[in-house]
Amino acid sequence: MGLYNMKKEKAFIEMYNLRFPECVDIAEDYQYDISPMILSDYNYCVFAVSDGNKIRIMAAKLDYSISGSKHNLNDIEISEAIITDNELREIISGLDTILI
Repeated sequence: MGLYNMKKEKAFIEMYNLRFPECVDIAEDYQYDISPMILSDYNYCVFAVSDGNKIRIMAAKLDYSISGSKHNLNDIEISEAIITDNELREIISGLDTILI
């Protein structure tokens, strides 16, 4: 089953583990991570995955375990939104006009 169709908790943890692998010999995979640095600095993680037509965006504020050097993924509250490719294009286009 693809990430897009997984339950949000499972999909979020899968994307988190790709981004922050347990094994130091495995390269970090940033392909789903869309967390702005300002949010990452405060332990928010934002991931996005597409089915080709829609984009599923999931975000959560995580608690960081200093002793484990990793975030605690137990009982996290995940916010989720789904937008279409066209909606994303409209958002980006709107940003382009603001930034020009």
